[in-house]
Amino acid sequence: MRCYLDGDTIGQCRDAIRQGQSVESLAGRLGVEPAELQSLLGLPGAQRMRTLPAGGDVDLWADSEHIL
Repeated sequence: MRCYLDGDTIGQCRDAIRQGQSVESLAGRLGVEPAELQSLLGLPGAQRMRTLPAGGDVDLWADSEHIL
């Protein structure tokens, strides 16, 4: 379920995170899932949480031979 947060709320959330509050705490107060709030705020890690295969192995060096 996608929720909507207005620009002022998003700004306040970003300020609160910069001041040390956790995404989980803010999400609880807003009544949304932490992953959803991360995505709405454009925080790093939001996309990775959705695209990694469940239980799959991740090869960090898979593309390293294509660099040179």
